Amino acid sequence: GPEGLPDPLPPAVRTALAAGTPLLQQVTARVIGRGLRPESVAPELR
Repeated sequence: GPEGLPDPLPPAVRTALAAGTPLLQQVTARVIGRGLRPESVAPELR
């Protein structure tokens, strides 16, 4: 594969990535959404 990565990926790795990616996207979106809200960043400053 490109850049020296093993190709193809082992089935277990592929399964873990497929299962984990939606969760990571949800968590990331939640953290980013929370971080963009001023009231959640610094409520003590209001």
